[in-house]
Amino acid sequence: MEVVAIGSSLSDYAFYSPSWSQSFNFGLTSSDLSVALELYENVLRGAPNLKIVLLYSGVFVPGFNLAYTSERHRLILYKHFFGIDYNPMNRIQQKSEKRILRKINKFSFESKDSERGYIHEKPHFPGIDVGARAKTHLKENQREPDQMDYFRRLRDLVESDGRDLYLIIPPVRSDYRDVLKEISNGDLFEKFKLMMPPDRILDFYDHKEFTHSDFGDCDHMNELGSKKITAMIRSRIVV
Repeated sequence: MEVVAIGSSLSDYAFYSPSWSQSFNFGLTSSDLSVALELYENVLRGAPNLKIVLLYSGVFVPGFNLAYTSERHRLILYKHFFGIDYNPMNRIQQKSEKRILRKINKFSFESKDSERGYIHEKPHFPGIDVGARAKTHLKENQREPDQMDYFRRLRDLVESDGRDLYLIIPPVRSDYRDVLKEISNGDLFEKFKLMMPPDRILDFYDHKEFTHSDFGDCDHMNELGSKKITAMIRSRIVV
């Protein structure tokens, strides 16, 4: 493995690893920047041939803390399977952790149709309220304290290991983007851009080559869109 994509479901849906030899899609649903840091530090850092780390970021990522959300129990799974510890703002109750771990130990797992981490026929949410989703993502974008120190630490760690970190900003559907234009001011990715050189940021947020046919819902790509953006990323990166 020379190239790995990490981040939330945005990387899970928008990195088509089958088309890129020696790559792997390690997107973890609803993961935040603290999870990304620990995933690299605990799991990926020891990969002997790894050269490129692609971190996918959506609008919500700068301030998003999974521990504050209704999906916080995913952190129990990430800790159990990947050794990713809870961040200092953890809100997981010990009794909930024990209950979920008991279920895991009894659960019968089966392999999905996956190629280098890319799972085919993933679910989408076409009926989602786009306006409400955009507002929620903007709220996370502006949340303080933000999570950017985890990004700084990830950046420094990857670079200290002699590897290249790229920030990938995937495209979003035009209706979602239009709502955000109406309710926000300024560059939603400014915090990242202040911490990364321009040539390490691949920004497809409003790229004109993506159409509605490339999306499964307002901010997740379908397989067609995933293949398209992965080809664009590959054309800009030398491994």
